[in-house]
Amino acid sequence: MAAKERSWNYVTLDYGHDEAFWRAFCLALRRAGYDGVLSIEHEDVLMGPVEGVTKSVDLLRRVILREPSSYKPQQV
Repeated sequence: MAAKERSWNYVTLDYGHDEAFWRAFCLALRRAGYDGVLSIEHEDVLMGPVEGVTKSVDLLRRVILREPSSYKPQQV
């Protein structure tokens, strides 16, 4: 089935949900205590795999918090 005939398609990051969505998504993971790996699975039929993964990585580099927080709760 052609992409235009489907009710939805897998698309490269930022071509469905925008950068603000992915920033909030990554922040929610951090708030929940997750600091592990994010996997990119390329299934975008409108974009080649190298371009799609490259664009996804570029977006994630802009939105992911890379350094651990230095915040320490005060002792009361």
